[in-house]
Amino acid sequence: MKYKKLIPVIMIVIIILIAIVVFVTNKEKSLTEKYDITDKGVQEAIENNYIQNVNISDEHDGIILTVDNIIVDNRRIFILYNIENTKHRDSFQYLSRGTFNVNDENDTEIPAIASLPDYDFDLNSKKKMYSSYDMVMSSEIDIPSNLRLDVTLYTSEANNNNKQMELPYIWSVEIPVDKEIFNNRKKTYDANEIIDIKGQKIVIDKLTVYPITSVLDINYDKNNTMSILGLQDIKIVSNGREYTNGIDGLTSSIKDEYNSRLYFESNYFNDNEKLNIEGSGFKGIDKNKENIIVDVDNKTILKAPDDNLKIDDVKNEDQLEIIFKYNGNNFSLDQTFTDSEGTIFETQGMSVIHREPETTLIYEIPKESEFVDPITIKISNYPNIINASYKVELFDVNR
Repeated sequence: MKYKKLIPVIMIVIIILIAIVVFVTNKEKSLTEKYDITDKGVQEAIENNYIQNVNISDEHDGIILTVDNIIVDNRRIFILYNIENTKHRDSFQYLSRGTFNVNDENDTEIPAIASLPDYDFDLNSKKKMYSSYDMVMSSEIDIPSNLRLDVTLYTSEANNNNKQMELPYIWSVEIPVDKEIFNNRKKTYDANEIIDIKGQKIVIDKLTVYPITSVLDINYDKNNTMSILGLQDIKIVSNGREYTNGIDGLTSSIKDEYNSRLYFESNYFNDNEKLNIEGSGFKGIDKNKENIIVDVDNKTILKAPDDNLKIDDVKNEDQLEIIFKYNGNNFSLDQTFTDSEGTIFETQGMSVIHREPETTLIYEIPKESEFVDPITIKISNYPNIINASYKVELFDVNR
């Protein structure tokens, strides 16, 4: 009889456990959907509870900004937040964009590459919006014990209105970081394998995998006759799942002329003793064609890789703007240039606009730059693809 009495209790416990599992699974799915998270590494981090609940808010003029969760590794900070409006708006209606600053416990801004969010948030018809702020560091950092997020918001009277107004407040949230969740997690895969594509040698060195970031170190042979401008369709393949190159728009960083790093979605939680780096070729340009030479005063290109590049105009107003036209796409220039005396200058910025069949590139030089004509600019992207499939096996050095 005692055994019979235990059966209903056991069944109830099993039913409760099943309900908990279903609830947790639904919660994970709703989290990635709610914040529109498409990054596979971040999705897998959430599925494996590599996430910290924060739930801290700041409010100004009836607009509440709440940091809901954070996900952190030594290369990336991923902040999930929501913005809630609690009153009707007459003077402005649309939340258009925000600017974000993140400081560590020493009140030092964390250097990172991040894209600023653009919103389409009707404050009067929607009461709450969910979004994320993604920061990628070009070098490894110690995980801070505390973060401070400062946000400035911009509004407009109509959707997509160019007349934006900065709201006179800073939404500031202090975020304690739980280092027990995030600290000292990474895996290293070694390869040191040379890929030879049409005589151009590329060394796949090592892959460092953090919970939400994977970083591949690659080297280029100094005797290559071409400058390698990018690897085509490169990806990590682990247990049959593909992890793509590029996180929050950052695909690579250049250490020097012969060494660079590629950034991928993380395969950290898709654990595998062995994985592959696969691709279909590279984008490159002959080294004797990798620079253009421009006579700015005379609006003339003295040297170019082909006849597709022209100068459309040179404007000298608040800043000097060289407006290039390229007949095609996938063309861009380095953001430093050298004058005829060998002095290196940095640009103010660069805008690239592609409308078939041509690309407009606006090269912005600070007005105070006292360069001597002509100037030399290195090509950073060029539409010349060398097709050749490759596959490199990498092994976890810790196993």
